[in-house]
Amino acid sequence: KEIILDYNQGGDENYSNILGIYIDAGSGGGGVNIADYLMEDWKGKDGKMHKGLIDKVYSEEYVKKFPNAVDKVHLMSPSQLSTDILTLPEPSRLRYRCPVPLYPKPQ
Repeated sequence: KEIILDYNQGGDENYSNILGIYIDAGSGGGGVNIADYLMEDWKGKDGKMHKGLIDKVYSEEYVKKFPNAVDKVHLMSPSQLSTDILTLPEPSRLRYRCPVPLYPKPQ
């Protein structure tokens, strides 16, 4: 969660500096559990409350339970993820040498 705040530096409470958080929804990686963990509002190391994050399509049954959650999470099947990476513009695609995105800490 703190890494998400690092990426959102200068953004608003709706994570305006983040286009999306794409998570592998395949059964082997536990991605759905990660998405579940992000839904609830939480207190950061800065002592402030931060809105949760949700995939309102994949997790539509939880939208009412977490009304504050911002729709920035995208749970994707591994094959869909690979296909979507191939449709990115060339500069963005160069960051991915495999279908698993890497998340370095922002500078």
